[in-house]
Amino acid sequence: MRLSREDERQGESASIENQRKLLLRYCGEHGFHPSAEYVDDGCSGTDMEGRPALRKMLSDIEDKKINLVLVKDLSRLGRNIGDTSTLLDKFFPQHRVRFISVTDGTDTARRDRAARILTPLYNFTNELYAADISDKIHAALQVKMENGEFIGSFSPYGYKKAPEDKNRLVPDGEAAGVVQEIFQAAAEGKRPGEIAGELNERQISTPSAYRAVKYPASAGSFPQTAVWSGSMVGKILRNQVYLGHMVQGKTEKPSFKCKTTHALPQSEWKVVENTHLPLVTAEMWEQVRRNMQRRRAEEKSGFQNAFSGMAFCADCGRHMSTAFSHGKAYLVCGGYKAGGRTKCGSHRTEYDALWKTAQETVCELVGRPEDIHSCIRKMEVEEKREGVQNVRIYPNPDVSAHGCIIRKIVI
Repeated sequence: MRLSREDERQGESASIENQRKLLLRYCGEHGFHPSAEYVDDGCSGTDMEGRPALRKMLSDIEDKKINLVLVKDLSRLGRNIGDTSTLLDKFFPQHRVRFISVTDGTDTARRDRAARILTPLYNFTNELYAADISDKIHAALQVKMENGEFIGSFSPYGYKKAPEDKNRLVPDGEAAGVVQEIFQAAAEGKRPGEIAGELNERQISTPSAYRAVKYPASAGSFPQTAVWSGSMVGKILRNQVYLGHMVQGKTEKPSFKCKTTHALPQSEWKVVENTHLPLVTAEMWEQVRRNMQRRRAEEKSGFQNAFSGMAFCADCGRHMSTAFSHGKAYLVCGGYKAGGRTKCGSHRTEYDALWKTAQETVCELVGRPEDIHSCIRKMEVEEKREGVQNVRIYPNPDVSAHGCIIRKIVI
């Protein structure tokens, strides 16, 4: 038995209970003894993978627990002609399973030529129905987006759906306050990684964790992250929804049969301004933009990290990541940069000091003072050829309290 949101529009005739009554009556009339019921409630017939009850039924068939599958009509089995035909023409016959669709008159135990001709037509009609419904829903959603109505299942962090109108956003007290704090900190010059670290220290729930508490019934339908990261904060700082603008249509599905989505270029997004109460002022938004652009300019100033892919944190083992402050380059723990102190310490090391120490030590070992890059590469080759152990370097006190390793430089 299966019921989708589109099927619900047909009323009681399509309900799970109605399907159950019809099938049990058919079993009683024909002497069948049901061994199990499989119910996908709220599942589309175009998505075979997203139907847990169907997957369980197919698994039970493979385990030889079932020799007959009974449905009200072929659309209950599925509305995807390719997948449905595979089940009828290949999977069921291979496992010696009889299939009956009550209202369509399909019974694979009968050598009925007319039924064999009609079954593919039923499948084709069912898929056309699904495609037509998909087109109509898509068109309706496009109109809503162009009108600035919110169409998402879950509101953006910091907002909630208005009680009287689910297509309108209103500030969500506690989360709205966190968003405003994030923008305030960013406007003061703090980096996303620093802000994430402070949120983790204060044990502020991440957007996904907050959503799971707020909507416990749907907590399993989206991935949850327990720790704030710099990228998570950056995503909030770039979202125009906090300026009071509705931004939707960022992705699209290539086909109604496909559940994966593709990102659309920003020029194709549906943006409608001033649709709800903003959480930040235009002045603060611009200040955050300027700070972010300045940091990007610093990072694009021609600087190249020679230790990229070779410098690792001695405590957590993650890559050391480049950071800039007041025109100076540093290496910081990637774990700290992503998740703050809950992940690791910053272990901030001045890049120039590490360069000097590594250059002096490597040149002593390899004898190639003119080019530290070729020195490091030569050591890698020799290490692979001769099985030489990593060479430990002890930097001067100005660099770090930790030791370093060339090829794998531990800071």
